[in-house]
Amino acid sequence: MAKKILFVDDDYNILNLLVNFLTMKGFEVDTAENGYFALKKIEEFKPDVILLDIMMPRLDGYEVCMKIRSLPDYNLARVPIIVMSALNHLNDVKKAISIGANDYIVKPINLQVLVEKINRYVKVESVIKKETIDDSLFTVERLGKGLVVSVQGNIDEAVFKIFKKNTASYPEHDFLILFFQNIKHVGLIHTEMIESFITTFAGSSSVKLKGLAVEQKDLFILMEKSAIRNRLQVFSTLMEAYEGMKK
Repeated sequence: MAKKILFVDDDYNILNLLVNFLTMKGFEVDTAENGYFALKKIEEFKPDVILLDIMMPRLDGYEVCMKIRSLPDYNLARVPIIVMSALNHLNDVKKAISIGANDYIVKPINLQVLVEKINRYVKVESVIKKETIDDSLFTVERLGKGLVVSVQGNIDEAVFKIFKKNTASYPEHDFLILFFQNIKHVGLIHTEMIESFITTFAGSSSVKLKGLAVEQKDLFILMEKSAIRNRLQVFSTLMEAYEGMKK
């Protein structure tokens, strides 16, 4: 059963972004636009973690946090609360912790940091495979009903060997995404190496729905033609890839 997150914020743009992102990561997410509705949702939804903004109408995050900690239901009163706020003074952090918050993230939100914070309190085990070589990282991770094969660091022969070795052992899935992120020395990458990654990925697995996600613009330009030639859908973010492939 998916872990539940209640996300409380009056900023619709942030709500939409994080709901999509956290759903993609395997969480069940519900939202509340202000503190008043949050207190009502908490008893119905029974979240495993609460993400709580501070500056909201009707009841601010500090008031909501105190009311949650005084709920008569012992389990609900002890739900982990992660405050997410644009308030970045040390006194704001101390105040939130003193009234019962477990953690604090300063906006704008770094999505990787957010997941790491959530994983301190509830663990969603999505990583199937992880290998490191020097300062590069190869992972295979569940994403809803699909898989994302991620390469970070370098695009070189050593990483390609790990990548190729794993292409025959993907578990059952509906779609497959190859995701390049935080790639170093893009200007020095040989086109032959790019072609090797993409053609190997395109030919791997019997699943028909395959896509490529590349968030670095210069690398996207280098890979786009090869991806299209190999009949891969191409996306500029992992979130876009997930939304496009799951339909």
